[in-house]
Amino acid sequence: MKATHAGPGHLSISHQLAERAVNEKRKQNQHAPISRLFPEIFSITFCHVRDSFIGTPPYDWGWARRQAKRWIGLTYVCHAWRDIAINSPTLWTTIFVSVEDQLEWVQEMLRRSKQCPLSVLIESSSSPRALSSAGPILHELKNHMQRFRELSLRIPNVDVHDFFSNSQTLRLEHLHISIPSESQDTETSSSESSETALGTFVLSDSNATVLCIDSLRHLRIGGCGIDFHAAFLHSLIHLRLFNIDEDCKLPCSDFIAVLANIPTLEILDLEGFLKEDEIDDVEEYVAIRNKTIRKRDG
Repeated sequence: MKATHAGPGHLSISHQLAERAVNEKRKQNQHAPISRLFPEIFSITFCHVRDSFIGTPPYDWGWARRQAKRWIGLTYVCHAWRDIAINSPTLWTTIFVSVEDQLEWVQEMLRRSKQCPLSVLIESSSSPRALSSAGPILHELKNHMQRFRELSLRIPNVDVHDFFSNSQTLRLEHLHISIPSESQDTETSSSESSETALGTFVLSDSNATVLCIDSLRHLRIGGCGIDFHAAFLHSLIHLRLFNIDEDCKLPCSDFIAVLANIPTLEILDLEGFLKEDEIDDVEEYVAIRNKTIRKRDG
């Protein structure tokens, strides 16, 4: 028997039948009880699903990064859900950036989030591969910095300097800076000379003039330095210090004086910041102040 081959006409008919079947299925879905809910309810529910995967601010970077895109599977359930999700700006406001991410995906997240406030978490290294991948993404994100409400940076010293050279005003509520040590990033790159020329990054009023001093509530900083007389400290409720540059560390009495100028502070995390014999003095100050402050030094 001679074999027959489907021509263009057969393909067109098959496509029409498939399209008709999809349309019929959509009509059936419209009559389902769940389809009677308002789109706003779906949007809120989708945000809860997202948060069940990645958590809420301040984010656990390691966990959130692994779960960052798993929740997006809900957009493939049906056409109606996908349409609602894509048109729900608040669903796309948490952006994780690492070496594996593509510029096009970050641009799509920024587009879908419209003008909503953003939580942005960026991880990179000084390796040539990381710099070539993350560079265009960092440049794109800097165009939207005025929308940032949470910013988490795990990037080389030179990139942190560059981020805070931006003239846009940031109304950040959460700021996390963790600069990798040389032992964590062993690959050599052309950025090493820039790192040396710039020196250790120190968060201060002079290089963080873009921060609104009355908005910052949570500050976690490590692998660099901090000016303890900076104005943006005064509204904090949570301060975490770890691996702070030795030149920026204070004697215990001076550090207690700094704490006295942060009346709203509720949580204090210290890792390797105080000497063993100084911890008791801080605990005594905490007891007098009648505040619940968490200390985990050592």
